[in-house]
Amino acid sequence: METTEVTNDFLSTAVDTTPEYVDLEQPFPSFHLIQLLVGFLGVLGNSLVCYVFLSGRSLRNQTNLLITNQAFVDLLSSVVLIVDRIHELASEPPTAGAPKASFLQIIDCYLWKSEVLLFAPFAVSTFSLTAIALERWFAIIYPISYVKHFTRRKVKFLIAALWLLGPSLQYNVAALVMSIEEEGCVMGRLSPSVGVLLFFGEYLLPACVMVGSFVGITWKFRSMNRVLGAEIRASGNAPAPVRDSSQSRDTASLPNRTERDGGSNGEVLTTTNTNAEHVQNSVQDPTSDNDVPPPIFTVRGQSVAPPAPQSQARISRPVNRNVNRAADVRRRNVTTTLLVVFAMFIVCWSPNQLAFFLLNLGVHFDFDGYFFQFSVVLAICNTCINPFIYALRHKAYRDRVRELYMAMKRRFA
Repeated sequence: METTEVTNDFLSTAVDTTPEYVDLEQPFPSFHLIQLLVGFLGVLGNSLVCYVFLSGRSLRNQTNLLITNQAFVDLLSSVVLIVDRIHELASEPPTAGAPKASFLQIIDCYLWKSEVLLFAPFAVSTFSLTAIALERWFAIIYPISYVKHFTRRKVKFLIAALWLLGPSLQYNVAALVMSIEEEGCVMGRLSPSVGVLLFFGEYLLPACVMVGSFVGITWKFRSMNRVLGAEIRASGNAPAPVRDSSQSRDTASLPNRTERDGGSNGEVLTTTNTNAEHVQNSVQDPTSDNDVPPPIFTVRGQSVAPPAPQSQARISRPVNRNVNRAADVRRRNVTTTLLVVFAMFIVCWSPNQLAFFLLNLGVHFDFDGYFFQFSVVLAICNTCINPFIYALRHKAYRDRVRELYMAMKRRFA
């Protein structure tokens, strides 16, 4: 049996060029079963991620909108993967002499057998992760400009552009290699130059953007740590303990009041909330929850200045430091969680992409060998691993899952 090496975007494969049947992929049955298991895990995990982020109002911000889109893309990839692998396990090879170029055969050849429906979500997932990396970099490095430019509407337009770019690119690749002949759907050989361009455009360039973004974010965090340490040393005070975000929200819903006996006239000194610090904190961290703003003094409904600047400093500094540190903790938690997500993307996709790149340079690979099949399984695992990362590292996600679990437990108790 004569075989020809071909490439099909992300997952390279071998083709049987005998006229009776073109086998687009010949993995071990055990690897098929592993891929089915990965697909089911991806469906369950990413469905939970989508529900958690869409059901919680406190989680509806630009970053989580991109994370939800990423989870939906991986969910779609998992569904297509399950259907594709079940179809391959259950179907029989077509016979020679198939009718030529009917509409259904065109759809079957250019969308299904070319695996565009599987590779398109993979491409959208890669571009979506790149967009999240740039969003995090912009939010940390230029927080004021982020508030102005990264509106929810613009993020939705960005997501729509990603969904147009990925499938259109994959279909154009399929149009270059797929053709319908008398013997049926035939996959030709992709030009090595096109393959190298795909490697750079769909893997190397996005990976470089992710790495560069988080190198910049890490540098910024270290700079912020040095500034915070200098402020603490200059003030001579230890940093105030960071409150839990849920406690902050509960406290923010109550008025902040202190009473003092004013003597014979019975004046009452109270403090009320102002949103000045809220505005400042939202600029510093657009994705964080609202915290308790610092108080101003009012006497009998009239706003008055504090008794002395030293007293005001003693009252406001601990609150300001506490608010800023709480926002900084949440911001770092989200960013470091996404850093792990990007690291796992590189770990999962690098072996298969390296094989794809070397194949286009003329290096021979055994496509039925364990190494290549392992690289395919490892790449597919990237569709189901992110929910586990969120469960382990994303505090807001864990808190929301816990709330949903307790609510369900109370309902069925």
